[in-house]
Amino acid sequence: RRLVVELANIVHKKTSGHALFVVQLLNALVRDSVLAFSPMKRRFDWDSAKVRSLKTADNVASLVVSNLNSLNAGEIRTLRVLSCFGMQSKLSVLALMNDSCLFGG
Repeated sequence: RRLVVELANIVHKKTSGHALFVVQLLNALVRDSVLAFSPMKRRFDWDSAKVRSLKTADNVASLVVSNLNSLNAGEIRTLRVLSCFGMQSKLSVLALMNDSCLFGG
């Protein structure tokens, strides 16, 4: 518990505790290898200085756009098609799309 207090404080300061922003920021930290699970230590490791110095978006929308910009062309095409299904879609639809040559599968 004591190990994560510093990280929690940094994340809270950067996100003002906004839940969606917290999730997006943590995903970005993992994606950028700033936060990673250490099997040897059996816990997550991070570089507090890197987390502190990380340039974060001013709002949730900017962070989501930044995450979308990191996707490859195939992933973006898949998201575009899935967006036509509304808020929910079955995993089988995604699997079918993934296997389709139309989507680079």
